[in-house]
Amino acid sequence: MTVTAHAGWTLDPLANPDPTITHSLPLAAQSYSVFGSAVDSADPSASFTFSWSILLPRSGQTASLSSATAQNPTLQNVSDIWGDVRLFLVATNTATAETSDTDPRTAPASAFCTLQIESAARSLRLPAIGSRDWYTALDAITATLDTLTINNGIDTATVNGSGELILTLDDGSTINAGSVIGPAGADGADGADGADGADGAAGPSVRLLMYTGHVTQWYDLSGTTLQSGFNPTKLEPVFGPFRAPVSLEIQHISVAARNAGANTNSADFNVFTCTAANWATDTRTSDSQTFAITASGANNPAQVKYAPSPVISVSAGDMFGIEMNAPSLGAMHGLSFAITCQEA
Repeated sequence: MTVTAHAGWTLDPLANPDPTITHSLPLAAQSYSVFGSAVDSADPSASFTFSWSILLPRSGQTASLSSATAQNPTLQNVSDIWGDVRLFLVATNTATAETSDTDPRTAPASAFCTLQIESAARSLRLPAIGSRDWYTALDAITATLDTLTINNGIDTATVNGSGELILTLDDGSTINAGSVIGPAGADGADGADGADGADGAAGPSVRLLMYTGHVTQWYDLSGTTLQSGFNPTKLEPVFGPFRAPVSLEIQHISVAARNAGANTNSADFNVFTCTAANWATDTRTSDSQTFAITASGANNPAQVKYAPSPVISVSAGDMFGIEMNAPSLGAMHGLSFAITCQEA
């Protein structure tokens, strides 16, 4: 095929790919603008028609498109239910009638975009049915369970035949944490046998760990005064600390404010690391790479996605998290955080 579809949440997703946006429950809005584009490698000046679809919504989940054939429709009537909403785009060259891949099982990743609706309690994901990155959501659930403290402890955690995570507690009761594995796709045709090649060197681990959280208020350092928003007077930890189970490299960070305060209000963030002993004495090492969110209008949400360069290394057993400096024009409210790490 020479036609490739590109879907995303920013105008011109071919030049500005943004296939995923994340919101925690409860949703602040039920409508989102989605954008389509396409390219024909055999016809650079081609024009296209577009066909959108919502793939396999979960039970009880509702969403619709303002138009299934517009290039840039609106995803609307999104229900306030935990779980990803996954969109698929097919583009057709109007002159040749050639289409991009119409099979979601084989289409390239550029043809999909996802609205990730996280849980209200712990900002966890339920991947869309058929999603190719279900394992990242499972890793996040596993990491959350590893740090979860409850009176009735977890005895075992298993995935049943339906792909649902089942937690068995110490008292024998069970919790169904929802689907973490989508249904298996149809078998593809067998490919031709290739020639035997020499064994390559062992590659690095590809396991990713994700730390997420959502906080709406905080105590000052004396531990006695509850603040209504986030407005520290100096660089303060607001997310974490987390103890690294193995040596990690911090590769991506996302910070979002549900209400960023006054117009142009901005705040800086950076990563801190320290040993467990130094955390107890408030002796932290602050990374010099800073990133900021800025309000685009009064009381608007704001979001930033940041990839440290170079990546930030954390030794096994050490603590890490995110620090926040004082906002420029007052408090921010409802901060959500996500840190993606890879085993070093």
